[in-house]
Amino acid sequence: MTSVHLSRRSAMKKHMPRFFQYLILIIVTLIILVPIVILIFGSLKTRGEMYSRPYTIPNPPRWENYGRILGSSPAHMVATPRKKSVT
Repeated sequence: MTSVHLSRRSAMKKHMPRFFQYLILIIVTLIILVPIVILIFGSLKTRGEMYSRPYTIPNPPRWENYGRILGSSPAHMVATPRKKSVT
């Protein structure tokens, strides 16, 4: 009877570190993925919706936000500082 009890205890000791590894892995994954999901949800909302309800699913999604960004001047032109012309 004691050998069965000891084998169960050793099995628990073997699997407990694995449980904590997975727990930490799940927590780190959530820390990384939650801001990305909020960013995607925010990109499909109007500015007012984003400020009033930032964590909800966009209803209806505003796909025109992507069209407006992609239809404007190229992103690399907007992101780079412009040189002042000397005349």
